Amino acid sequence: MSFFPLRSRRFLVPLFLLLACVLHAEEKLHDWSKTPELFPGIRHVFLDTDKPRPLKINVLRVDLTCKDLRFVTVKKDPDWGKPMPDFPSLPIRTRRITTYQFMRSALDDGKEMLAAVNATPWRPWVFPYNHKYAAKMGLVISEGVKIEEADGRPAFLITKTGEFQIRKVAKEEDTSKIQLALGGFSMILENGVVRTVRKKNLAPRTAYGLSKDRRCLFIMTVDGRMKGVSEGVTTEELGEWIRKYGASAALNMDGGGSTTLLVSDGKGGIRKLNKSLFYRTVATSLGICRVGKAAAPRK
Repeated sequence: MSFFPLRSRRFLVPLFLLLACVLHAEEKLHDWSKTPELFPGIRHVFLDTDKPRPLKINVLRVDLTCKDLRFVTVKKDPDWGKPMPDFPSLPIRTRRITTYQFMRSALDDGKEMLAAVNATPWRPWVFPYNHKYAAKMGLVISEGVKIEEADGRPAFLITKTGEFQIRKVAKEEDTSKIQLALGGFSMILENGVVRTVRKKNLAPRTAYGLSKDRRCLFIMTVDGRMKGVSEGVTTEELGEWIRKYGASAALNMDGGGSTTLLVSDGKGGIRKLNKSLFYRTVATSLGICRVGKAAAPRK
């Protein structure tokens, strides 16, 4: 039996929605104005918490209004399109290297790469997991050159006019106006609402997010599989965490042992922010470079 009069029942759902909006508005989000810059236009937060379990979380916030920042990824392999010699059913797209190798190569070439993070999932992913090449990554575009076709999954995109997007990309979509694209697994945050998922497994995770006005990019890594140190999160929890740091839309990228977040030490060296000591060779990485101030190549 209902205790609400018939004429008032129609207001029940709106009242609950109103209450949820009020609670959401009162939630305390991270105040980036109190976070010092790691580099001009890039701020960094490290969180060491025991709630809801031991976790170590790193977040970069990148100011996308900084015109001297450039985003880059790997290029297609010289043998692009040929069958993989160690997995001939798949065509070669990129050569797997670690995110550290990706950043080290950029620095050695005189590029001022400030940060790098792992990006897309890939195939083949079968034992012994050390195949030389990668394919089936979702949409990948590097400097306007398409490396892998869209497969309907969401991606992190930068258009040729400098617009940043995180959204699903249809298989038949015209991608000629995209400068950079990196496919992910799934959306974990849309319009500020966390996506509910069935899988609840804990793992190291990597996420990319954008603020509502698309003026800020958030890169988040969560360490995992380290009992009592950092035990990982679900993808739903990952969405909650990146929302608390200012994202309105976010994408779950390749995670697990691929999770790697690196920054320049300002002296030609590289500092790893996440705690894992493992470096996996991955299909792609995302690099953030400063243009116009190239560092001298190492000899």
